[in-house]
Amino acid sequence: LHYPLRRQRQMCIRDSFGSFENNGTVYFTSARGTADTKSKIYDWTGEPFLDIYKTSSESSSVSPVSGDVNTVRHEGPVTLSADGQTMYFTRNNYLKRDGKKDEEGVNHLKIYKASLVNGEWTNVEELPFSSNDYSVGHPSLSADGKTLYFVSEAPGGMGGSDIYKVSLENGTFGTPENLGAPVNTPGNEVFPFIAENGNFYFSSDGHKGYGLLDVFVITADAPSKVQNLGEPVNSSMDDFAFSHSGTDNTRGYVSSNREGGQGNDDIYQLNILAPLVLKGTVTDSINNKPIANATLRLIDGNNFQIAVLETDSLGNYQTEVARDR
Repeated sequence: LHYPLRRQRQMCIRDSFGSFENNGTVYFTSARGTADTKSKIYDWTGEPFLDIYKTSSESSSVSPVSGDVNTVRHEGPVTLSADGQTMYFTRNNYLKRDGKKDEEGVNHLKIYKASLVNGEWTNVEELPFSSNDYSVGHPSLSADGKTLYFVSEAPGGMGGSDIYKVSLENGTFGTPENLGAPVNTPGNEVFPFIAENGNFYFSSDGHKGYGLLDVFVITADAPSKVQNLGEPVNSSMDDFAFSHSGTDNTRGYVSSNREGGQGNDDIYQLNILAPLVLKGTVTDSINNKPIANATLRLIDGNNFQIAVLETDSLGNYQTEVARDR
């Protein structure tokens, strides 16, 4: 794989993907090009190289990020620290106008770090676990800033591309660790996103899905279970780079090449509905006293069992049901 770190397809001028929202600003990757990028044409597609752009969640105004992040090579996608002062981003192996290739002439992807200084992204540096011999990319930083998740094609993985994590303490990175099963498969796992509540989202063509790449989640309360997000997030085409806002978590984004878009890849915004909370008390029909340790079965309109509950010592029960059930 070359760029992006996923299935290669011909890009169109409006190709955009990989949204990440931080404090109301949405960062994304796009091949839209600007007036000063006439020389930045990707030979494989005949279109501009990918750059990192930003917009507001409340505005349609779009501009490239300021500073030293965007170059004559591909950049994006990105993740930011919670305070918005540090950016980790994917870029071709290119720093200080020096681009390196492996023995086969491939310019791989690396992850870089930049700092926000007086409104400009600067002090760009390569992360220590990047390599000249294989690609790493798609960074996602945990809310506490102590763990960075990323994708790599390093030798010894489980598939074409695997998801890894690395600890970060006082500016020093630990040793990258392959997440292994159940996340990684013999297929390709890409675009990780770690939410504030600990839910871990990623895209894969190795897990059972609706089509090509699908978005999956491992929730904090079920760390060994991979769940497909289902429709409308997933389709029969490539669906990837899922994320949601770090504020109220009601607004999400997914990238897709499904029918009806403006380009081969487009970014879709979605509203995330909170689950329904069902709660109550089971009482005896004769004396109206609470019944402890009673078993309840929640059945939907198709006679499908959604959940099995048990009341507590006071006869109370409570559960959450997804809005699509």
